Amino acid sequence: MVYLSKNYKILKNYYPQILIVGFILLVYVQNLWFDLAYLDDGLIIYSDYEKINSLSRIPQAFLSGYLLDHYYRPIVIISFILDTAIAGQSSMMYHLTNILFHIVYCILLFNLLLKFKFEKMIALVFTIIFAVHPINTNAVSWIAGRNDLIVGVFSLTSLLAFIKFIETTKTLWFVIHQFTFFLALYSKEIGIMVIPIIIIYILFFEKEFIKNKKSIILSLIWWIGIIISYLYLRLFIVNIHTEQRISLLFLLNNLYIISEYLVKLIYLPAITPLSIKNSNLILGGIIISILILWLTNYLKLLNNKRALFGLIFFIVFIFPTLAFSQKTVSGEFAYLDCRIYLPFVGLIIFFSSMLEIKPLNFSATKFIVLSFIVYLIIFSFRTGQIYKNGKIFWTEVTKKYPEVASNWIGFGFYFFDNKNYLKAAELVEKAIKLRSDIPEFYHKAALAYENAGQLNKANEHLKSVLNLEKDKSITLVELIKNNLRLGNISDAIKYLNQFKTIEILDLKKKADLYSSLAYYFSYSGLMEYSVELMKQAIIYQPKNSTYLNDLGVFYYNTGKIDSAKHFFYEALKLDPLNEDFQRNVNGLKNLSQ
Repeated sequence: MVYLSKNYKILKNYYPQILIVGFILLVYVQNLWFDLAYLDDGLIIYSDYEKINSLSRIPQAFLSGYLLDHYYRPIVIISFILDTAIAGQSSMMYHLTNILFHIVYCILLFNLLLKFKFEKMIALVFTIIFAVHPINTNAVSWIAGRNDLIVGVFSLTSLLAFIKFIETTKTLWFVIHQFTFFLALYSKEIGIMVIPIIIIYILFFEKEFIKNKKSIILSLIWWIGIIISYLYLRLFIVNIHTEQRISLLFLLNNLYIISEYLVKLIYLPAITPLSIKNSNLILGGIIISILILWLTNYLKLLNNKRALFGLIFFIVFIFPTLAFSQKTVSGEFAYLDCRIYLPFVGLIIFFSSMLEIKPLNFSATKFIVLSFIVYLIIFSFRTGQIYKNGKIFWTEVTKKYPEVASNWIGFGFYFFDNKNYLKAAELVEKAIKLRSDIPEFYHKAALAYENAGQLNKANEHLKSVLNLEKDKSITLVELIKNNLRLGNISDAIKYLNQFKTIEILDLKKKADLYSSLAYYFSYSGLMEYSVELMKQAIIYQPKNSTYLNDLGVFYYNTGKIDSAKHFFYEALKLDPLNEDFQRNVNGLKNLSQ
């Protein structure tokens, strides 16, 4: 009986959390058997695998980029490192981690609503609505969506810890706040917005705390220190090749996305895996916005600090995401629903305030809320199945938006990664028909045909792109490589002479291209060309030990042992711990003896 009594007390005290977890599992437990969607997740787990394949990579995560070095997200990389350490490249593990982050986030949201003194039932209902709403499927079911899950978890934890610090003045809560702010910022750039949210919270609810100058100054010092460390690493240490730009103009151009989000919160069929501008959704969103403004005025919500804080929370976290360029390779505007994951909390606070001011009849409320939650669960479960594997995901995307050329490229990537190169080429050809002015599409088609062994078709696409590109260097290198493989030596040399006339200002890129050409000619047995081209690479990058060593190899293969020895020694001087260089030097020593 004592055992049953204890269990009853646990159930009574923690039933909201148990219900939240139960509802989340109803929707997302199926994800454990899902594969990848092949939308960035394949790049993380396969193309960038060397960054996540060992626990020893954790320190390096702070010194390297994410997603082919387009972003700086060290904490996200570390999460993948931990997944891989536990289960290798198991998609089940990656999906499990996403679900766990979502569970933690929803429990934090519930605690935040209680902290704002909402009734427990209202807090629970709105947390469950958030937990199972299909607009969040993109963040939870898409492995790469964990950016928003992680920054969300650490942002809410940081906010709650600071609120607790204000209430108790205990140093422990201050430390937890600063540490989780650090984790939030290093998860995703939007984490920096925790600071203005905390300032707004203080101004709205804890003005007396402003008098605590010591804590305010200490907070500012730590915030500034964390931000400076982040900016220093990102701007001066890590080589980020971001393709996104930020400006007020982009923000203004992308404001329509808020209208579309508002419609998707109510009209669930509007939710799609990848979204582009939709006039009907924009119009619907404007109507909903007008209705919300009317209700705000009617219910005097602007006098309600919680409701106003919720709206500000939404704006503070959504606006920075809109200030980035959203264009795809082929020029269409596209956005992902995972970006509303953290801002959505603000709307939950706002609507919770609205419901508490004008509570509905209990029996009617119970029926409406339960019906809506069941509807959300069913729709989310079905929406989640789109992420079951890459074929299903891209079939759905291209079916929804067949006119978007970049979607066919994405579908092609799925087949390319699964080594069905001819099918990949076929899908890229569809993209080229839609947008014949995009050089990158021809390169992707050429790569697919090359891997399928159809080098002549690859060359046709490379020749086509020469008329579109300003920088023809990479295309010419590819043509040289393919013609060498076909045995068309004269054509290869013709393109090589053309390549030599191109002005390439980036010396590292120039050196890399000459180095690549040296290897291609060596594979064809044309060692004289290999030596000449590698010498050129060394002129542009004289301290590159790998180039020096490889030039030594080329000289060795042409029988010029003294020249080989010289470059092996030069390479070893620059990198004395390199075992390959040591073997080459010792090998020539033994040969001399």
